Amino acid sequence: MTSKFRSIRQWLILPISVLCFLIILTLAGCSSRYNASAFNGQAIFAANCSACHTIGGGNLAGPDLKGVTQHQSQDWLINFISNPDQVITSHDPTADKLLMEFNYEVMPTVGLTRDQILAVLAYIQAESALTVHPTPVGTPGVNLLSGNADNGKALFLGWVHLENGAPFCIGCHSIDNIGFLGGGTLGPNLNNMYTQFGDIGLEGILSNLPFLTMRPIYANNPITDQEKADIRAFMKSVSGEPQVNKEPLVIGISLAGFLGIMLTIAIYWRKRLRTVRQELVERSRSGG
Repeated sequence: MTSKFRSIRQWLILPISVLCFLIILTLAGCSSRYNASAFNGQAIFAANCSACHTIGGGNLAGPDLKGVTQHQSQDWLINFISNPDQVITSHDPTADKLLMEFNYEVMPTVGLTRDQILAVLAYIQAESALTVHPTPVGTPGVNLLSGNADNGKALFLGWVHLENGAPFCIGCHSIDNIGFLGGGTLGPNLNNMYTQFGDIGLEGILSNLPFLTMRPIYANNPITDQEKADIRAFMKSVSGEPQVNKEPLVIGISLAGFLGIMLTIAIYWRKRLRTVRQELVERSRSGG
């Protein structure tokens, strides 16, 4: 029996060794892919998420994402990151709670693919598991530049051009009591931006620009550090001012302008038809 057992054991050693080797390679490959995914997720997170979120660094404009992969299902997270507006309008209870907690500031659609979102979630999971958290990627430190509110106002209104050629803010945004007719309506009113986000939140937004409408415009025309500081100072100086609806003023001016143009045309051309008719009458009398 002993001889027979040894013979069987010798035959099994090779396949078992090969099987163990394959298992080790598979696990190593999975670990490598996970690490690579987390690494790619770090870059994606820094570029798209870090303006409003940290991982273990506390709330900014949005919630701290430490442990979010444990508290929410992967499908829910993918759906929310892909289509935040749809999830909110569906009155999802978790989304409603977040909306109330963060001043009804709706998360922008950042345009990530499913694979990119999975990479970000892998990075969040890996970071959440750390005992000691480093400074979150892309999160500004506490030593921010001091800004000048007057310079920030000039930059906002376009009185002074941004150094790298980016368009001024009032083309898309408005702040009440700034400009006779306010500003553009493509972006939100910025009266309470400083109240909502503070210096660190605003610095993160201006540095990373997580909004799809702003990225193509400012990607090649970044705002300088001093310009960001001045704009932050200006935002702070106007925070808390009551919002004023200037739409009736715009409508009233438009109607007045239209009526003025029509009146001018009527006065200028008032004798046009009379002159033509007089010529026709004279021709008829003369038999011409």
